[in-house]
Amino acid sequence: MFVERFMAWADEACAIERAAAVEELARHYVGQNIADEDIAATEQVFTILLNDDACAVRLAMAQRLSPCPFTPRVIIFSLAHDIADIASAVYAAAPHFSPQELALAISHPDPSVRLAIANRKELEAPTVRAICEDGCRETVVALLDNPMVRLGPHFMHDIALRLGSDAAIRDRLSACDDILPVTRQQLAHNLAQSLTGSTGLIRLCEAGRLGHAALDACNRATVEIAAACDEAAMYTYVEHLCASGQLTPALLARSICDGELSLFVHALANLTGSSVKRVSAIISDARIPAFQALYKASGLPQGAYGVFVAAIVSINTDASMNMVLEDVMEAVADDDTVSGDVLALLGRMAAERGRATARATSLEQPAELFLEAA
Repeated sequence: MFVERFMAWADEACAIERAAAVEELARHYVGQNIADEDIAATEQVFTILLNDDACAVRLAMAQRLSPCPFTPRVIIFSLAHDIADIASAVYAAAPHFSPQELALAISHPDPSVRLAIANRKELEAPTVRAICEDGCRETVVALLDNPMVRLGPHFMHDIALRLGSDAAIRDRLSACDDILPVTRQQLAHNLAQSLTGSTGLIRLCEAGRLGHAALDACNRATVEIAAACDEAAMYTYVEHLCASGQLTPALLARSICDGELSLFVHALANLTGSSVKRVSAIISDARIPAFQALYKASGLPQGAYGVFVAAIVSINTDASMNMVLEDVMEAVADDDTVSGDVLALLGRMAAERGRATARATSLEQPAELFLEAA
């Protein structure tokens, strides 16, 4: 009788009244304030109202019934296939979906549904993986902003590989303390690529100069990140650089001139198939004939060979790392085998060192002047 009376009343009521009534009925249902013998009738009313012409009625049901774990699945899934506003309310809160079902829903054509899933309070690995691997930019940003979700390092790396060119995503990933070294380097690489493709920056300076500045900054960051890698992480790091085409003479020249020998050693080991121990021994003992054979096997261009030999000799004379670059530049100044690009790189590195020294000096001067005045 309850069903017949309610539906008879609904036939005469306007949409606003029906929405208010179904919301009140759903509130009592969720709060378990309905007698046991009336539960089936109440669920029948909800089922009938799934076909109500008024979106407000169906939305009221979606908002009230979705978070309730004992709402029948047939009602939840019917509402999930409704228009976007209603479906998003269901996907945001309903506990009825399996992680695999949520993962499939990430491809929903409406962005509001995708965002609703990414903002859920609880997300399991299959759903998170689907968002990281296939989610659109907005969905991934929502996932990164979700305070209830802590992404694993490998999920963050997947995002960086796919969407690291997006500034908002780069900023969010860079702010994470537990990202992998390879991920941090990938973000630096993405930033460099974004800068070289920036129309505004190209207008401000020459494209070639901008390209050198971006590449130098990326290589500088790559060397700095490598310095924080342990032995196990370094293998993965070098593999990433090799696979992404970043294991270049310019990077390796910066590495050895900046004193990051571990990156240089692991890179040569990777390129030649030699053991890290063997490469390290050749460099630490300055065995130049053995290094020459190793260098030839690496496939690196002959135009950079003189730089590496000069750096190895300088390092093995106990020169400070600040002196290595100066020793290298002096050694190759009249070497016709060293390419012009490599000489230009050394010049830019020297200019960087000069600017860094000038900045450090300017920061120290006020303190010194204050002490003198005192």
